Amino acid sequence: MRTAVLCTILAVAPCLARTITVDDDGPADFTSIQLAIDDSENGDIIEAQPGTYREHISFYGKRITVTGTNPQDRNVVYTTVIDGSDSGNTVTFDSGEDSESVLTGVTVQNGNIPIYCYFSDPIIEDCVVRYGKAEEAGGITGNNAAPLIRRCRL
Repeated sequence: MRTAVLCTILAVAPCLARTITVDDDGPADFTSIQLAIDDSENGDIIEAQPGTYREHISFYGKRITVTGTNPQDRNVVYTTVIDGSDSGNTVTFDSGEDSESVLTGVTVQNGNIPIYCYFSDPIIEDCVVRYGKAEEAGGITGNNAAPLIRRCRL
C-alpha cells in the first residue's frame, strides 16, 4: 500500500510546475524577473512580458526556464529586455546550472558582461546579447563552463 501511494505522489510531482508571469508595468505575479526566480522551484517557467527589466539576475542553481512570451518572434525578443545598467553581470549562471536551466527569447544587454557562466552549462537560445563592456564571445563568457548557445544574435 505504501509503495502505491509513493508511486502516485512521484507521478504527480512533475505536474506541480508553475508558469510565473512577470510584467515590468502591469498585472502579473511579479514586476521583477529576479523576484520571480527567487520564488520559483525546479521545473517552473518564468515568462516575461515585453518591457525593460533593469536588473541583474542569477538562476541560483535552479532548473527553471526564463523566457519571453514568444522566443520565435524577433520583435518580441527585441522588446523583452534584461538591462544590467552598465554594471556587473546582467545574467549569471554560477551555481552549477545544467541543461535544465534555460534562458530563451529575451534581449540581454548593458552589463560588464551580459551573460556570465562559471562552472555552469545552461542552455541559452533565441536571445539577443549586446552592449557589454567585455565583448568576449559576443557578450557571453565564463570559466569552466560549456553553455549550449543556439540561435542567438551576438
